[in-house]
Amino acid sequence: MKGHSGTGEMKDDITQAVELTSTWLSTAVADVEALVPADVLAKCHGICFLNFIKAGFIFAGTLGTGFVLTKLDKGLPTERWSAPSAITSGGVGWGALIGAQKVHNVIILNTEDAKNTFTSEGKVKFGGDMAIAAGPVGRRAEASIEAGNRGVVPTYAYSYAKGMYAGIGLDGAVVGANPAMNKTFYGHDIAAGQLLDGVEDEAWREHPELKQLYDNLDKASKKAPVSAAGASAVSGA
Repeated sequence: MKGHSGTGEMKDDITQAVELTSTWLSTAVADVEALVPADVLAKCHGICFLNFIKAGFIFAGTLGTGFVLTKLDKGLPTERWSAPSAITSGGVGWGALIGAQKVHNVIILNTEDAKNTFTSEGKVKFGGDMAIAAGPVGRRAEASIEAGNRGVVPTYAYSYAKGMYAGIGLDGAVVGANPAMNKTFYGHDIAAGQLLDGVEDEAWREHPELKQLYDNLDKASKKAPVSAAGASAVSGA
């Protein structure tokens, strides 16, 4: 099944993810709220990217496509990102996005259980099967992350419209694996669990945009936070 990222091919969603994560590394960030805190990325067990493109005046069928990455050997010197596994999402309402042509969502998987949900071929409903909350951003980030010792929300959501942080949740979104998109990208049938558990051979790591995405994520997880004052100064505000 094709999604509204364009062609329904994972390579297009990877391109979108590279463009988005590159903005996290910019030294000229005008919108500090758009930054996913480095600690959130460093501590997560995985990450999802979901892309929706508006057709006409509504989001056609509220259907989006994207992919999941998990961390292999988390906490070890060999820690690395897994191969991407394609996902499809539906069930989201976009009434608050009047005028937006594209919406890009980043979902941070904070726990091992959240990560393991995506290794199956089943579907998960955010806000139902799995709790989801707006991720900490800007000056609120440190306090929100520190609150984690009182219980970690399984997933954080970050949504972007027109390149800016939109703060729109994904409650009600149903997300599941897309075997057809995986087959198109890898050239053969491959289960989501094999990709996300590191079973697939690593020839795909030479994919140039994937290499860029891994590099962006690794750098963003180590990046020092940008102050609101500094961001305003750069933007000329």
